[in-house]
Amino acid sequence: MKIDDFYNDYSRNYEKVIRLPLVDRFMINRDRAVFDFLPNSKDSVILDFGCGTGYYLMPLVKSAKKIVAIDASKGMIEVLRKRINKYRIKKIKTRIASIENFETKEKFDLILSIGVFNYLDDIELVLSKTYNLLKRGGTFIFTVPDRNNVFGWLYAMFWRIFNVKNKLYNKNDLVDALENTGFEVVGVKNDKNNFPTFHITIKAVK
Repeated sequence: MKIDDFYNDYSRNYEKVIRLPLVDRFMINRDRAVFDFLPNSKDSVILDFGCGTGYYLMPLVKSAKKIVAIDASKGMIEVLRKRINKYRIKKIKTRIASIENFETKEKFDLILSIGVFNYLDDIELVLSKTYNLLKRGGTFIFTVPDRNNVFGWLYAMFWRIFNVKNKLYNKNDLVDALENTGFEVVGVKNDKNNFPTFHITIKAVK
């Protein structure tokens, strides 16, 4: 099954699932790592690829100048658009697109990618594109399931039930890939310093 097809069906229940007690236990710490890594977003132009329902965007709306939110899942974008309309948020612009086929001349101060890289085929290509989309001095924050964490493996096995491929990553491999692209890695959190979680959260700057 293609991941965007799965999330089209999953979109209505997504935020209910991530708040379930066992899931929530891991997500809280992943989310804390993401928010700890966020730079001052005042007047920033932000790109969130794989934005889902906009879960991470709401705390950024007040201070950001503009947010571009993209997701390959039409269902996820529709949930986000309903939220935008409900609260009359004009700063968030949405597009149904993957990072691979997203095209713009705009440059961003901050790019987020939360729980997306594990579904991608060519991480080097996506890192290169992300690097080119950032302004000089811009920040990139992303998370992926940890290959060295038993719960990361259980997470991947869960997705196999739905016949959805899900990659796990090693922290050192990710750092090498980022540095080879030109990024400077300035922060890494996983279960070694952010327990309990099965995610690796990385902050890098251009």
